[in-house]
Amino acid sequence: MENGGCRDLSLRSPRRGVRTAWAERCREDDDHPYAHDADAADKRGIRIGGADIRRDPRVVKERIGVVPQHVNFDQELTCWENMELHARLHHMGHEARTVRIEELLTEMELTEVRNDNVRRLSGGMKRRLLIARALIHRPQVLFLDEPTVALDPQIRRHIWDLVREIARGGVTVLLTTHYIEEAEALCDRVSIINKGVLVDVQTPRTFCENLGAYAVEWDEEGALLSLLPHARGGACPCAYA
Repeated sequence: MENGGCRDLSLRSPRRGVRTAWAERCREDDDHPYAHDADAADKRGIRIGGADIRRDPRVVKERIGVVPQHVNFDQELTCWENMELHARLHHMGHEARTVRIEELLTEMELTEVRNDNVRRLSGGMKRRLLIARALIHRPQVLFLDEPTVALDPQIRRHIWDLVREIARGGVTVLLTTHYIEEAEALCDRVSIINKGVLVDVQTPRTFCENLGAYAVEWDEEGALLSLLPHARGGACPCAYA
């Protein structure tokens, strides 16, 4: 992608697994429409499962699910009504969407709040409902934009477990994150992007081996805060930095 997006980034993934774009800043302009950049699509081509985004946009939309960073539910509707609205947009029949909504709310542990207005949900519940909504039409590829931002550690771990289950179910997951420990914990391959430029692509283990056995922290005045050894049963030391 160019013109403010990520340049020269090509993603080829098997149908399963998790891939991360860990970025200092993936975009020069945070308001620039990077994912659907028409110029980049014309020049390089964007395909999902062989379907071209320009020639077959409806097919592509059927194959992808998107979980945005910011909550964008219809605030006047309940959890169930938001799910039903999204299912209708994908032209799912009444019986099929009812069964699927029940299934996803159960998987996300949201059945008790199914009839609650989304305004009443906690941050973790909203994040789980966003994921459920993105999975309503059984996509082949799931995009997660910083799925655990501003969540407490316990809820973050729960989201991690959900992402692993989704990947084990045969969905290819592409997530962006600024948390390096999240990339280490979840991903098969990690792409580091700085100011729109792809810096490196490796497995988490390879990155950890290249970074060394210790992580060092210091304050603005240069005082040493911590010197942490390579611990946690082989975990990446950079996860502590």
